[in-house]
Amino acid sequence: VADVAGAAVGAALGVTAALLGAGPHAVVFQVVAADAVIAVVLLRAGRGPAPNLHLRELKVLLPYGSRVMATNGIAYFARNIDNILVGRVLGIVALSLYGMAYRVLVIPVQMIGQTVSRVMFPAFSRVAQDKERLAGHLLTATELLAVVTIPLMALLAASSFELVPVVLGEEWVAAAPLLTVLAVAGARETVFYVTGPLMKATGHVKLLVRYELLATAVQVTGIVVGLLYGVVWVAVGYTAAGFLLAPVLMAIQRRLTGVGLGAQLGVIWPPLHASLWGVGAYLLLRLLDLGPILTLVAGGLAYALVLVGVLWLVHRRSSARAWGRLRSLLPRRLGGTPAAPTAGAAAG
Repeated sequence: VADVAGAAVGAALGVTAALLGAGPHAVVFQVVAADAVIAVVLLRAGRGPAPNLHLRELKVLLPYGSRVMATNGIAYFARNIDNILVGRVLGIVALSLYGMAYRVLVIPVQMIGQTVSRVMFPAFSRVAQDKERLAGHLLTATELLAVVTIPLMALLAASSFELVPVVLGEEWVAAAPLLTVLAVAGARETVFYVTGPLMKATGHVKLLVRYELLATAVQVTGIVVGLLYGVVWVAVGYTAAGFLLAPVLMAIQRRLTGVGLGAQLGVIWPPLHASLWGVGAYLLLRLLDLGPILTLVAGGLAYALVLVGVLWLVHRRSSARAWGRLRSLLPRRLGGTPAAPTAGAAAG
């Protein structure tokens, strides 16, 4: 609630400030408003102890906290080094195109991945010693992230050449291929965003530090290689590096929860499979050359129909399970249902 409310209020205030002529300072209004709303919601939800000087109590927390802080710093560097290198090597025009497309990757990671991460950390922590329930939580979170994220990002990837000129204008058309590539990266990153909270919750922060160092090295290598061929290849290098790291993340999840690679892929495959068929339908409709707006509308409808059709005909059981879990997250007045208490059942 805090994250979503903060993001919504911050975005509204930032856009309003921009429309009123605040210029670049509109970003300041957005960030301050978002953080203020988050702080208010969290303070109302649970008041902690009064500030004190009992610094000895921090001693036991420092080793864990320092490693978490280190991983956050490494991850921040890895997320921004591509922008630094693109601007430095390829120039400001390439950076503006890359930065615009990169927002597509950041939006699902921030709005969905980070929110789920904050929810799953305490959930994982409570059952850290129970591998069966830990496995159930992992599969449930991964399935929900895949069902929500993969279809959305696949549609963005397929429709980028129509979406960019319609939404941003013709001068941004060169960002379309970047949008396609980074949408794929965004889907992959969001689906695997639960691995970090899993390592933190089970106390494997040393493993988390080592993974972040490996991830940074692989991603920087992909970006540097891409710089030799242009800004689109920077996006390709970044995306390819992420997929090279996916087996490592799955191996870590298997080690910590006992969930096999087949079970992990099993909850990702249904939305991925259906989305690929939906992308095919969209691309076939594009051949009719209806113009950007009509292609977006008709192609989006075709995509949705094919997606739902494949999920219903081929993956009916897993789709019904995922839909039930999604409904359990909604308030009852919006059609939600109480969550099932058998979290460990998903491990089967």
